Amino acid sequence: MTPKEIELDLKNKLSKERYLHILGVETSAVALAINYAYNITAAKIAGLLHDCAKWMSPEEMLSYCKNNHIFV
Repeated sequence: MTPKEIELDLKNKLSKERYLHILGVETSAVALAINYAYNITAAKIAGLLHDCAKWMSPEEMLSYCKNNHIFV
């Protein structure tokens, strides 16, 4: 997924407050990437996804991990 696709997906899943917070973190991550000559796209994705599961209950997180073969 592109950062824009991730952004649109999160906009539909998260509260307005959480979504605005994530956009702010994305902006900060990009600024840091520029300052330290890091990959800007990777920084955008990291900023967008840093809180991506906050809306999920612990049970939903475990179920997601199990269904996607993510070791916990």
